[in-house]
Amino acid sequence: MLTSLDILYVILAIGIALMSIFLSILLVYLIMILRDINKATEAIKDSAERVNEMILKPIRMAHEVLKYAKPVVDIVEEKIRERGEEKSRKKNNSKK
Repeated sequence: MLTSLDILYVILAIGIALMSIFLSILLVYLIMILRDINKATEAIKDSAERVNEMILKPIRMAHEVLKYAKPVVDIVEEKIRERGEEKSRKKNNSKK
C-alpha cells in the first residue's frame, strides 16, 4: 500500500517533471523570439545602411559642393545687383 509520504513523492515527481517540460517549452519559445529579434535588427540595420547610401551621402556631397560654390554664387549675385542698380541709375538720369 502507498503511504501518504509515497503519494507526496509521486506528486512532487510529477510536478517537477511538468515544470521541466514547461521550462523546456519556454526556452524553445525564448530562442525563437530572440532569433526573430536578431532578424529584425539585421533588417533595420540594412535599411539604415540603404538610407545612408541613398539619401545622406548625396546630401553631404551636395553640401560640400555648395560650400565651395557659395562664394561664386555670392559674387554673381553681387554683380547682378550692381548691374541692376546701374540700369536703374541710367533710367533715372535719362528721365531727368
